[in-house]
Amino acid sequence: MSEKRITLKRPVQGQRPLEFELAIHPYSNGIIVVNYPGITGDIDGYNNKYGQQADFLQEKGIGTVVRMGNEDYAELPYPQGMIDNFRFVLDYCLTNGKTLSGKKNPRLFLMGF
Repeated sequence: MSEKRITLKRPVQGQRPLEFELAIHPYSNGIIVVNYPGITGDIDGYNNKYGQQADFLQEKGIGTVVRMGNEDYAELPYPQGMIDNFRFVLDYCLTNGKTLSGKKNPRLFLMGF
């Protein structure tokens, strides 16, 4: 199916913004599933398992899938950095709900570890 990659910059107080990549598998039904792997999990996963899962959910009409990695940034304490990154991506999904899912106020789901 289709996938689009974008880079987000999250402001971090007193530091340079953090850049991280999102992979977006769009589907227009008002549902967004955010895939967030465990600590140091790659956006694609081993053998692209997260990309394959996202394609499957997209093909089955479950909704838009937004995939992100879970890097352990040396300049941020873990788990606070992990929580802040996730919150930033959720805010992005809600702010861009119409573009991502076809509805201004999408339903959000989490898939991950």
